[in-house]
Amino acid sequence: DGLDGLAGTVGLILTASIAGLAAMKGATEATLLALVFAGCLLGFLVHNWPPAKIFLGDSGSLLIGFVVGGLSIEASLKTTTGFALAVPLVLLSVPVFDTSMAIARRVLAGRGIGEGDRLHIHHRLQARGLSRGQALLAISGLCAAMAGVTLLSARFNSDVVALGMCVFLLALLIYGRVFGYDETLLFLRRARATFSAVSTYAARGEMRRAVLALSAGDPDWDAAWETITRQLESLGAQRLDLKISAAPDGEDAYHRQWRLDDTQLQNTHAFVRTGGWRVSLSLARPGGTTAAAEADGTEAVPASGTIPLDAVRLLAAVCQYWPHPSPAGEENSSVPVIPLRTQPDAAEERRRAA
Repeated sequence: DGLDGLAGTVGLILTASIAGLAAMKGATEATLLALVFAGCLLGFLVHNWPPAKIFLGDSGSLLIGFVVGGLSIEASLKTTTGFALAVPLVLLSVPVFDTSMAIARRVLAGRGIGEGDRLHIHHRLQARGLSRGQALLAISGLCAAMAGVTLLSARFNSDVVALGMCVFLLALLIYGRVFGYDETLLFLRRARATFSAVSTYAARGEMRRAVLALSAGDPDWDAAWETITRQLESLGAQRLDLKISAAPDGEDAYHRQWRLDDTQLQNTHAFVRTGGWRVSLSLARPGGTTAAAEADGTEAVPASGTIPLDAVRLLAAVCQYWPHPSPAGEENSSVPVIPLRTQPDAAEERRRAA
């Protein structure tokens, strides 16, 4: 009851509608109780209409909510339709919508749901320039519209019509930025972030499987190359160069390239200047060979540095485990693939301890 006459007026509209609904369904007890309570609220509103002389307080507003909820369920239980809860849900949709948005707003903002704010529907209407009386009439009009929809659906015995009209009217409030627009944006952003996190987790799982396949030795190298390039492409990469040179001359004994699209490939230095990323690794391997891999990406690097870090992990595995000179059977293919180092040295141990 954040506005003079708000809970009383909404309660009057709802109990009067419940009385009509219960009478249509033959619920005599619910009809009489709803009429008595509506009369009580009408007498109270004489003194509670803005500017109010008396107020409900928490106990009064909670009592109205309890009686309205109980009577609406009692009246709807007499219905013969399949979805009995549609009647109270549609009938109470405006206060339920306001409360639901308040809970969603506070949860998405990281606040407790019991913390107060001035972002309820009557606050939003007043912020748009309506006076207290005009805001009260606007909310009362919404409740009356929902009550009319409920009575029509009961008259024609169709809950689908009631639910459809209810969703349509509430969607108009959101689309018109009257109420619920900011909360909907918060929810969509949170959902998008969650979906992105799940997609990233799945992509990293595929990347880990590719690294494990490389480290296991003798995989399907063509399939492994496809997996590697696909993972790099998901990180925004457009180029990958892998070179393996043999001692002592240092000439390239094996060179493999991947381009996303040669017609769209730009100068790789421009990628870095425009906010892209570059990963370049060179690892000396047992047996006197050196593996070097370089990749460029066009997508901007986030503040956390996640994209280049994933690329570093992938390219490090390629440099460490890719055979020399080629899995396809070129000369010197018998050079073994050995991990660079299985145990950290003493300096590395000290650094990790620090």
